[in-house]
Amino acid sequence: MLDIYGTLEISKVLEEISSFSNTELGKKKILSLRMLEKDEAIKSLKLVDEMSSFILRYGSLPITSSFDLLKYIETAKKGGILTPAELDHIALDILTAKKISDFFRKAEKSLYFSLIQVVNKLFDISSLELKIHSVISPNLSIKDDASPKLSKIRVAIHKQEFDVRRIANELIRKYSEFLSEQTITIRNDHFVLPVNTADKSKVSGIIHDISDSGQTTFIEPMSLVQMSNELCSLKVEEKEEIYRLLKELTLEVEAHANEINNNNNVIADLDFIASKAMYGNKHNCLVANISATKVIELVGARHPLIDEGKVIANDFRFDEKQRIIVISGPNAGGKTVALKTLGLMVMMSQMGIAIPTKEPGNLAYFP
Repeated sequence: MLDIYGTLEISKVLEEISSFSNTELGKKKILSLRMLEKDEAIKSLKLVDEMSSFILRYGSLPITSSFDLLKYIETAKKGGILTPAELDHIALDILTAKKISDFFRKAEKSLYFSLIQVVNKLFDISSLELKIHSVISPNLSIKDDASPKLSKIRVAIHKQEFDVRRIANELIRKYSEFLSEQTITIRNDHFVLPVNTADKSKVSGIIHDISDSGQTTFIEPMSLVQMSNELCSLKVEEKEEIYRLLKELTLEVEAHANEINNNNNVIADLDFIASKAMYGNKHNCLVANISATKVIELVGARHPLIDEGKVIANDFRFDEKQRIIVISGPNAGGKTVALKTLGLMVMMSQMGIAIPTKEPGNLAYFP
């Protein structure tokens, strides 16, 4: 079976279009794009035409990134716990939706009616973004003030760590002659002294490790054991509180699952349209009219995969009376290129992509 998509190498056009995309879902939509039904193609071309004009007039959409959030939503619905990175991705999508809505407020509704209809599908769930970012910091750690309890625990941890290190430094001075290094180190989450193995009986405590060479034994002095246990207990409390906070946020995500999923897909749709528009603007493409009559009218059509400085533009005209043309010439004279150019013009239009022509084309729809 003839693979028309492979023969015309449309995947190379789609790859370039996808390079303008900033979203996971948008990129997937571009790379999997195929020819549309007539009504869908007309609607898609209208959106691209409006987006091309909008970008030239107001600039690129405020979409820096957007991840596929469906897997996060499914995790939340199954009772899992979302990670700080996953929650941050959701919060950033909410911010992006808000920025897009604000960005389009400046647009003239009469000029961008179809686009604005898409934008109006976005939900404002800024309250969820505020909750997420009140817990998760820009570096994806949990903020100290994420909850009063966590704040109290972390203050206690810092104090205990300070006290442990203070006592440890006193012990370093006390046992300095028996140490392989004048420093405190950590083994199994406990502060230990690096004691010369030959002198390990000189330091009373719990052995946690021995160096590969066997020359150093890592001992936790008895005076640190209780303090280290208290520190470990505080860190367990910290983990439990962090778990509680992440669980609480995950439940909020589950409660707003429909809005999050909707926004994620609308952002992808707008990114998808914008990528096609930016491709068209870069290559001086124009949106063709999909005609109700059997006609092909293309002026200055250029093969989109040939360098614009070298490509030869061609005119094509077919209608009910002029149904056949003969293309002749020597080998390497451009006959195949001309045929592929015509095929790509039709295919791209029926994919909702503007085409590289000198004037807006007029094309019949080919089922």
